[in-house]
Amino acid sequence: MKFASFDKNNLNALRSEMQAVLEKYGVSANLEIEVGNMRFSSAEVEIKLKAKVKGAKTFCRYNPSKPGRFSWHQDEK
Repeated sequence: MKFASFDKNNLNALRSEMQAVLEKYGVSANLEIEVGNMRFSSAEVEIKLKAKVKGAKTFCRYNPSKPGRFSWHQDEK
């Protein structure tokens, strides 16, 4: 895909392609990688990526049993 400018339609396609490539890489690297939010203008895009070691515990700000407190939890994915 070649780009002349960015818009929601072509960024959705870019997100899908990036996610597929990063998932394939993640398998060999033992990582779970997720393409996140995209902020863009017609000439530039900022893309958020999240990577986690498979099976690792992550730090989460949300604890439903103790609102406003930090907790460790095992991700469901």
